[in-house]
Amino acid sequence: MFMKAHKNIKNAYTFGVINYRAGIEIDNSKSINLAECDSNNILDRSFRKPFIVIFNENGSFKHIIIGNNEENISVNMKLLFSSLIQIQNTKLSHQKESKYAVNVTEHIMYGDCDVTYNINKMKLSRNSEALSIRKTYNMNSCSQIYYRDTTTNNEHLSECSTFSEADVDWKINSEMEIEKSNNTYILHNIKFSEFSSQIPLKDKLTRITTNQSTTMKLRFLPLTEPALETYDTDDVAAKKIRFGNINHSILQESSSIKYHKLRKIYKALVCDKTNQTIYLDLIQRAILCNAE
Repeated sequence: MFMKAHKNIKNAYTFGVINYRAGIEIDNSKSINLAECDSNNILDRSFRKPFIVIFNENGSFKHIIIGNNEENISVNMKLLFSSLIQIQNTKLSHQKESKYAVNVTEHIMYGDCDVTYNINKMKLSRNSEALSIRKTYNMNSCSQIYYRDTTTNNEHLSECSTFSEADVDWKINSEMEIEKSNNTYILHNIKFSEFSSQIPLKDKLTRITTNQSTTMKLRFLPLTEPALETYDTDDVAAKKIRFGNINHSILQESSSIKYHKLRKIYKALVCDKTNQTIYLDLIQRAILCNAE
């Protein structure tokens, strides 16, 4: 990815994708390259559109600016990246130790979540140092979890009031390599990893485990680099995960019908032109059927 400080918006940066590869690892340690899927062309075109990330004065994430008609799955990927790279600089400024940990609450795309910073410092010169930061989000602690974006109706997952956090173990890690020179922080490499383990349908003997990881390298563009400072007037701010319109008729279905449709959707998750829509449908049904 490339990163460029925005010259017209305070605490804002323009990001864009240079190259990326997306894939799914399957049981026999082989992987499916999603670039070979026809449906990935839609994501590819949408995800490669530059976007603007805006932070608060203390370095916390505020929102991103994206195209009004951008694909939800692309917006969610950009939100995930943008919210996980936030660094509350007040937690870095006054620490003397070379290794330390701090606990804070951060707003990310899913809601307001507890996060632990584990920070290692290494002196490079009199005025510079290298920092290695590992942030661990305890997703079970998140409050104000949303399924709608701020550009639509801002509703909570009230349908999941019977959801038991004991049935899910969910953590997100963010690892960053940063160089500090005088009072300027330069972000170099980023790695995200997400782990979730869920007990479906209240069956304590069955567990679904998901692991996913993303590695990114940033290239900084000088302020004199042209373009990417303008965006359309219909662009919008986004800071919450987008699921589109929830199909509330799911709640009226019997348990057997819900289970049958979940199995059908799961079997349909193959590399074809509809896999992204099917995947979001699976997530919606899994959330709304969790209490059954």
